[in-house]
Order: sequence, then C-alpha cells, then structure tokens
Amino acid sequence: MKKFICILVFFLFTGSMSSQELPKTIFGIVSDDYGVLKDVNIIVKGSDIGVTSDNEGKYRIQAKEGDILVFSRIAMLPVEIRIEDVTRVLNIKMAPKIEELEEVVVAKRKRRTQQYFAREYYRDSSIINTNFGYLSPDLVGYELRVVNGKDLSPNRRDILDAIAEQLPGVRVRTIKGERYLFASSLGSLRGAASMAFEVDGHVRKDAPVGLDIEKVLRVGLIPGDQAYHKYGSVGSGGMVVINTTDVRHGSKEDGDRPFDLARLRGNIYDGDAISSDDIIKYEPNYIRALYHTDDFETAKNVYLEQSKIYGNSYFFVLEMYRIFREKFGEAAFANEILDVHVDVFEADPKALKALAYILQSYGDFEAANDMYIEVFTMRPEYAQSYIDLGRSYVEIGQYPKAASMYARFNYLTELGLMSIGDSSVFQPIIKREIDNLVTLNGKEMLAKSEREVDVSEEEFLGTRLVFEWNDSEAEFELQFVNPDGHYFNVDHTLESDPRRIYDEKLLGYSCSEFLIDDSIKGVWQINLKYLGNRSLTPSYLKATIYYNYGSQSQEKEIKVFKMGLKNVSRELFKVDNTTSMSSH
Repeated sequence: MKKFICILVFFLFTGSMSSQELPKTIFGIVSDDYGVLKDVNIIVKGSDIGVTSDNEGKYRIQAKEGDILVFSRIAMLPVEIRIEDVTRVLNIKMAPKIEELEEVVVAKRKRRTQQYFAREYYRDSSIINTNFGYLSPDLVGYELRVVNGKDLSPNRRDILDAIAEQLPGVRVRTIKGERYLFASSLGSLRGAASMAFEVDGHVRKDAPVGLDIEKVLRVGLIPGDQAYHKYGSVGSGGMVVINTTDVRHGSKEDGDRPFDLARLRGNIYDGDAISSDDIIKYEPNYIRALYHTDDFETAKNVYLEQSKIYGNSYFFVLEMYRIFREKFGEAAFANEILDVHVDVFEADPKALKALAYILQSYGDFEAANDMYIEVFTMRPEYAQSYIDLGRSYVEIGQYPKAASMYARFNYLTELGLMSIGDSSVFQPIIKREIDNLVTLNGKEMLAKSEREVDVSEEEFLGTRLVFEWNDSEAEFELQFVNPDGHYFNVDHTLESDPRRIYDEKLLGYSCSEFLIDDSIKGVWQINLKYLGNRSLTPSYLKATIYYNYGSQSQEKEIKVFKMGLKNVSRELFKVDNTTSMSSH
C-alpha cells in the first residue's frame, strides 16, 4: 500500500438527488416467443398501483423514477424493471416458468470428475471445496445449499449473521455468551446440536466469529444427517463449510490464473461474425447511399432530405455526424449538424452519453467533458456518472478533479447516501481507475491535493478492455475469441443474469471490464450480438482498449459502435496483445 494525497471531498449531493419526480406514464407491449401476452399483471412494487395488459399485450401505468415495475403471469417467470429518468417505453419479453416435477427422472449424463469441478470452481459459484472433495448441488443427492461470498453482507455483526441472512431456516443463538448457528429456530431449545464449521479444511465446533466476511469465497451448508456420515458426531447439527481467499481453492493455471474458459469448454470459433462492411448492407437505404457516394454535395442533399423525417432522433443525428466527419472529412459541416439538432440532446442523458462516446473516439476530449458534466448534473445519484466524469477529467489533464470525483463517490457510499448494491462488478472497476490515476499521475496529484488516501499498487499488467453502453436497458452478448481460435461468451441479459442487471439499476452503472494478460499471446477477436432494448431503438457501445496497462507506456484507443442490427454476430475489433497497436 502507498500513501498518497487526494483532494478534500468538498460537496455532497445536489438537491436533485433527494427530490422525487412526479409520476409519469410508462407504456409498452408484453410478449413471449410466440406473440403478445394478455392478462399480464403489472404492478408498482410495494404499492397498490397495478394494471393488466390488454388483448394486444399493451399496457400503461403511472410510476416514478426509482419505482420497480413487476410483470407477472401464470406459468411465466416474473420480470422486475427499475424505472429510470429516461424510462418511457418498456417492451417486455417474458419467458416460461419450468416447474420441477416431484418424480425423479433418470437421464443419461456425463460423469463429472473432481478435476472437472476443480477447474470449474472459479466459474461456478455453486461448487464448494471440502475435506471430502468438491461438492455441488448438481453432484450430491441431498439438499446442499451454497452461498456465493459476494452475497454476504460485510456490514453484519459477524459471519454468523451474514450466513443466517442468506440461508432461510438458519438461526443465530447466543448461549452463555457464546454464539452458535442452528438449522432451526427451535434447535437450541430442544437440545439439538449446533452446526460445526469447516474453514479452509479445518474442522471446528466453535464459530469463527472473528472471520473477515470480505475474505469469504463460498459458504456451503451440509444438512445434519449427511454431515454426521461424513464428519461423525461433530457434524450432527449440520456442517458449515467456508472457503476463504487465505488458501487456494480450485485449480488454476501458471501465474495463479483461473483456467481459460475458452479452452476448458473446447468451443471452436467458426468465423460466423459478419464484418463492418457487411453491417452497412443492413443499414437504411439513405445510409447506404451516403456510403456509396464520394460527392459531398450529393451527400449533403441526402442528409437534408432525410432530416425532415428523422431529425428528431439522436441516433440519426449521430450517424450523420460520423459519416460526414469520417467519410467526407467535413468536420465543420458535421459540427453544424450537431448545432442544428442540438435540441435532441437536451435533457436526454442517453443521447448525451452517446455523443460523448463519439467525441472521445475522435479525441475531442474537452467537448466530451462538457457532455459528461451535463449528464452528471442530471444523474448525480448514478455511480456511472462519477466514473465517466472522472475519466473525462483525466483525458483533459485535470487530474485533481478526477481524484475528487472518485473520492467523492467513495465518501458518499461510506455515508450511505448512495446504494452500493452487490457492487462486485463496479467497485473493482472504479478502484482500478483510482489506482491507475495515481500510478501514472502521482506527482501531479501530490502537488495540488489536500487529503491522504490509501492507493493500491496496480497488480495487473497487460491489455485491459472496458465496455460501456449508453442505454441501461441494452441487452447483448460479447464473444471473446482467443489466438488459438477458442471462444467464450459473456451475456448481458435480464434472463441470463438478473442479479447483475438488478445491481446495475440499483447502483446506476453500465460498464464492464475484461483483462487479457500475456499468457496467450497473439490476436484476440471481440464479437457482439445485439439483442435489443426495451424501447426497440439503437444503443451505443463504447470500447476502450488500454495497451501496456498499468505501466508508464500505457496508451489507449476508443472505439464506438451503434448497436442496431439484432440477433446477428458481428465483429467489433481485434486486439494484438504482443504489440501496442490494434487492427480492425
């Protein structure tokens, strides 16, 4: 740890953070894979406000920013959506609920070895490491309950309270000054044995009340009868298995890295992603016309004619701006387009963020900073606003202001004025931004700052990819193809990762990072499949590629993509982690 000086946090939330907006009308269509759904119940969670979708699947409901809409219907999985400042249209697609039958159905399946579970440990949070090998609910024939350490609240009194909070039926009891866990609230009254603990392989009857909750990777609960067979009488009340970061659990590759999931799964990339040139073929006719003409006056006339129809759409304005700036080299005219349509960006944080992305990709960092300041003014309660403005200040060389933004965010979370949710995704990202800022600009920071903070040494050296999207409702799938031709996918959808989506809405962020070290050298290809958003409009994705990350030779490249074509895999870019240049 190093001691550095940081700027004093000099102000808190603006009044807009605590103000409550008046209700607004939210509307849309509810459907499933087969068409529209009628009789879907839509309610404002925690209230008596509710409506039902009509025969065409349509609904309208009054709700405020911060409210949660719950969509439910018999035989369908419920959907929860948090209302944001820009939310107006919510088109919801529901999935069928698959009920498990009580009868046991015997099916032929592959035998999974202990080596398999060891390799899957860091990917599959249902796996627990015990003295009797790796266990998983999919492997055993009894009710094994496993809790991800990320779900344990570090704010609880001790590990016992944190566990009891996550496992229904588990209770904490204090007997003669000692704290115990019981599998039933009546356990201590009927003389039943308390639970024992296996912590990183060490079995103990007394509770590890001094254990640091933030070090816990997994907690597994083995019921009393099964624990008795495995551990003897000490486990008669049940066994709580705790895996922590103090020892290694699961198998890793050289360099203390988890197994490359692409190689582990054996997925071979078949080259099905279409290129950027092919994407143009799916654009509207007027866009294709602009790409196929080299005459500026002709292109200008196409824009003027189409602006009469689409001029109120910010994505039309942005695409016109990019085409005239990139293809025709007419930066002045491109800026005129922004001036003419300036009203489409006013009071719309999604539009402003997309514009800021594009300005950053051209190196117009001062102009982008103005956009991020506007977004921050509108969204001071969003975590993403702090990281966006912090990075923007770094880009224009105002390092103390960047440090102030990050310190301010940390201070507000410490005071409880901002929700931190699970934050297992966002917190590491903002911490990496802080560490990197001080690592590369420490002297500048020291010269003008006023308060000390602890900053970690940057542990990662390699290629860092940061993805951000302007619409929190955007759903997509990123695909990473390694130099050996193997791939793995990362889904960002409500269906595949509802907890992640909920946390994004709760904390207010829309970003993700991926780190590529030098263990597999060569060209990596990143592909995208856009799955749409709730309003059936395009979204924008910004990819920031950091080369030689964490070193003094660090450099970055920013690419921006319009996500409009749905359900088609497209190539975004390639990264060569053996050089400081990328190809596209």
